[in-house]
Amino acid sequence: MIVLVLALVDVFLITALFKPSVASIIINAVSNAVRFVSSITHRPGAAYGSLGRGGFMVVPAKPQPLVLPVTAYVVGSGRFISGLVGLGQLSSLPNDSIVIIDWDFVNETMHTSLNQLAEQLEGVVGRGDLVILYTENPGQVPMLEEAIAVAWGNHYKSKVIGYPVMHVNGSAYVVGFGGRNYLVISPVQVSGEYTVTLNGLISYWVQINKVTTDQLPLRNMDSTYYDVDLCRQTLEAIQSNNLNQWFFGTGVNTIMDTNTGNEYVYDYCITGVYEPSGSPADIPVEYLGFNNIVVGSNGGGGDWGYYNVGINMTAGYYIDQENGYNSYMSWTGTPDAAQPGSTSCSSFSSPSTLEVVEQIALEVLEFIYDAALESDPSSPVYSLTASLSIVNGPYVSSGILSSLTWSIGVENQNWFCAPVQTQIGYEYPVGFGVLDGQGLWVVNPGTINTAASPVYSGNVAICYPLSSGYLVEQFFSQGYFVLQYNPSATYTVSLLSSYYGPSSGSGSYELPSSTCP
Repeated sequence: MIVLVLALVDVFLITALFKPSVASIIINAVSNAVRFVSSITHRPGAAYGSLGRGGFMVVPAKPQPLVLPVTAYVVGSGRFISGLVGLGQLSSLPNDSIVIIDWDFVNETMHTSLNQLAEQLEGVVGRGDLVILYTENPGQVPMLEEAIAVAWGNHYKSKVIGYPVMHVNGSAYVVGFGGRNYLVISPVQVSGEYTVTLNGLISYWVQINKVTTDQLPLRNMDSTYYDVDLCRQTLEAIQSNNLNQWFFGTGVNTIMDTNTGNEYVYDYCITGVYEPSGSPADIPVEYLGFNNIVVGSNGGGGDWGYYNVGINMTAGYYIDQENGYNSYMSWTGTPDAAQPGSTSCSSFSSPSTLEVVEQIALEVLEFIYDAALESDPSSPVYSLTASLSIVNGPYVSSGILSSLTWSIGVENQNWFCAPVQTQIGYEYPVGFGVLDGQGLWVVNPGTINTAASPVYSGNVAICYPLSSGYLVEQFFSQGYFVLQYNPSATYTVSLLSSYYGPSSGSGSYELPSSTCP
């Protein structure tokens, strides 16, 4: 019996920022890559509010682009794009095609059964084409997975022993492709960062099938920011859109070690949108952070002892108690609001990616972090991975106090999960935070309230071998913001003080050690 290899690409389902209008968005975003298509049934996308003191304005969401490296063929209605590709025409499509099928439309309008879908997909999967099935009904996902599995099994005269069944609770894509000795099936729930997952699967399909692409490399997505400070970009987006949103940050701080020339960079910030109501009981906020290591002229060949960043809401709460502050900041307790999610090395030479998705007004800012040469950050050389640890503190009122710690790893992309040493001229940046407005500032709406933000932190240790033991280079930073809520019909938020900076909450030092921590 043919050996079945089930392979999954990392799925970044972190925060449900928006629900796009599905394949119609794909067509709109990549119309230059879709040559012969018929559009799917129109379903309006989610609407988002631009919040200002003058009121609430409903505006459509701006979708993220899906990068298709070859021609895509969409099965659906012909409402928006002329040219029809029916199920019966799939057998005549060229090899290395991407086939997108709106199953809800096909099932309801063409009265096609799952058995008939499997029959039509047999040749498509057999050619190794990429299949993307869409459904708004999460209950259909296992059956669509089975249709792809049956199509693959019928083509190769084999049986599928099993395939991944992932829990989804909303609209989803079911992505599948295969070859003689393998089958890949991966459900992707539609959410704010769904394009990263789909682009990752497409990239994997291109790689494993040696597809000849007719597009630019998959990394070149116009609305994606690579290896940049998300605090700075968020502030720029707020200012450029003239948003009614408050923002406080440390600004970029740089600490250098004189022996190695290594630089440690950090930027921490907190932001929130003024709500239409003048007296909110809870103010949605976001906690954002950025850390970076830039390796200097003598900093090569070091071993990573640890590279940790974090957001500690419990510590902030204790600061409130000690100082007599009358409000506090926590979060709503949704783990996928913490970004990036836990990632790890991925098999089949598909490296993990650290991602943070931030929505600002009509824009969705998508941040990707890899280790790259300082002179060319757009060309990653190593994969950054993260292990996210969430330790819940006491439950208070409507929020949860937690300590979030991301342990960052640096992996060789060419060797499975192999650690690497620091290299001269390379950067190792990472962004992190609690997003989607799921941070929570709990206030008494009728009085002036003061609270400390969560405590942001960064800790890095790089070990350099000596004749006996190591010289350990360590960087650290921590800081928080003390904010005041001023109630009124148009309430304001002001910064009372902050704790950060080279003289107090950050620094570097070296010490001999018998071991690398």
